[in-house]
Amino acid sequence: MEEKTNKNKMPEIPFDMIEDDPIARFFTRVWDACNTYTRELVIGGFVLIVVLAGGFGYWGWQVAAERDAATRLGLVLQAAEVTENGSSSVLLEELRALQNDRPGTLSGRMARIYEARMLFDSGDAEAALGAYDVAFSLLGKDKLLGRLIVWERAHVRLALGDKETALSDFTRIASEKDFFLQESAMFHVARLEAEMGAPEKSRAAYERMLDRYPDSPYREVRVF
Repeated sequence: MEEKTNKNKMPEIPFDMIEDDPIARFFTRVWDACNTYTRELVIGGFVLIVVLAGGFGYWGWQVAAERDAATRLGLVLQAAEVTENGSSSVLLEELRALQNDRPGTLSGRMARIYEARMLFDSGDAEAALGAYDVAFSLLGKDKLLGRLIVWERAHVRLALGDKETALSDFTRIASEKDFFLQESAMFHVARLEAEMGAPEKSRAAYERMLDRYPDSPYREVRVF
């Protein structure tokens, strides 16, 4: 009598075929590892989910913080445009509050520079210089903001009559090849050297500027 077979039964794969097939051997070992380290894999998966959730949450918080800081800074700058000299005690306090509330945002960092600018525009150069010094102590390592602070601080020092220290700041910026204000800084170095009685240094600084910027608009300006 013929033995009935179950046509729906999956055929068994000979163990020899698994040993000979590298792909089958790989997945067999993966399966065995999963069975052996099930607990560790579950814990690892849970940790990964928590880390990803935390990362996305932090990113969302950062975006919200940047948006809030940018909005607040924008409102301050809009208000500054309609004031007589671009400054007021209320606007300065708002900039300081923004610095404290959102110190890690770009707008929060920029608020320090705008505070110094407002103080200078209001006629308080001494306070502006102090604000720039504080800003540099906190943001000096920032590739763009740090150099911008030095550039603006040099002009404040000129307004205070401190040409020697202003020259030091302009010289520092003049050496920054990838900074958009390098050309102007090089010109100020040449001008200040001449004003301070060093015509040879002035000429050398002027020629360095023209070598780097042959089409400079300062070409026709006499500095020595």
